[in-house]
Amino acid sequence: MLERLNGKSSKRGNIAMVSALALVPLSYAVLCGVEIAGISQSKASLQAAVDGGALAGAGELSVSTRGDDGIRSTAISLATSAVSGRTDIAPPSFTVDINRTSGTVRVTARTQFQSMFS
Repeated sequence: MLERLNGKSSKRGNIAMVSALALVPLSYAVLCGVEIAGISQSKASLQAAVDGGALAGAGELSVSTRGDDGIRSTAISLATSAVSGRTDIAPPSFTVDINRTSGTVRVTARTQFQSMFS
């Protein structure tokens, strides 16, 4: 009614409405960023555990006459102990491939990331 009398439109409250509407996608973007950072940190931790297990297995391979099962258990136990305190990933499963010809030990891991949204 006042708009018709003055000839001016009221713009009060527009900033509050736009801010409220923009808050939802901005909050979602921030949460996704935090989630991606957590995944990246978990991946780096798991990579460090796998690297440590591979180095321990390669050390056993080069200096001892242990069989493949002994080398495999050394690599897996070291990698498992490196991620034992992590709560943001499910307990990983490790596989160890030993190549005596080239003198290499390859450790791989599979796990599930525990999302904050679930």
